[in-house]
Amino acid sequence: RTVLLGFAALLAWGALHMAIGLFVSSLTESQMVSAFVSFTIAAVWLGVSALGTRAGEPWRSVLRYLSFDQQLQALLVGVLDPRPFALFASVIVFFLVLTHRSLEARRWG
Repeated sequence: RTVLLGFAALLAWGALHMAIGLFVSSLTESQMVSAFVSFTIAAVWLGVSALGTRAGEPWRSVLRYLSFDQQLQALLVGVLDPRPFALFASVIVFFLVLTHRSLEARRWG
């Protein structure tokens, strides 16, 4: 069970990064720029947990919830919690909708 949850968490995490990369790729013509910007967004988002430890209490809870590290910890230990999957799914859908809008604007513009 722990292994399956860990694989599911990493699959959702990878899908999230692919959705971000797809959106950035729809904005640029260059693949290198797209890869660099996608990696930068992923690195900044991974650093959110470090910011959460230094922030005051209202922001600490928000940053902790948005942190990939915090979301993945429970799943990698084997605790089935639907909140990380809800966060990943909502961010994936958000970036896929943005990608669709970007491509539609490019096609009609």
